Amino acid sequence: MKLKLLPIFLFLLIILNGVLIFMLVKKPHENLRNNPSNNFLTEQLQFSEDQKEAFQVLDEEHRNLMIHFEETIKDQKDILFSSFNNEDFNIDSLTVKIGLLEAKKDAQVFSFLKK
Repeated sequence: MKLKLLPIFLFLLIILNGVLIFMLVKKPHENLRNNPSNNFLTEQLQFSEDQKEAFQVLDEEHRNLMIHFEETIKDQKDILFSSFNNEDFNIDSLTVKIGLLEAKKDAQVFSFLKK
């Protein structure tokens, strides 16, 4: 039975490796994000060219700020989840800090959309 399944598993692994190599080389997920002409909001709201340029500036600032928030939150969560062995660790202050960062992030999204 094992000898019959071996070629099937081998074939699946080859296919999955091919897909992974394609994703690493072509990076199709990044092409969708970095294409400013493909912006849903500017198309739906029918922005003029001046509005599109102003929006691109605001969008770039917003993306950089969101990346900063995500990295900071990730760092705090890494600290939180790596503290399982530390018995005198106070998780309340760290979870409050993560919650405040999430709230700031949400407020920034609201502010961006309002602008």
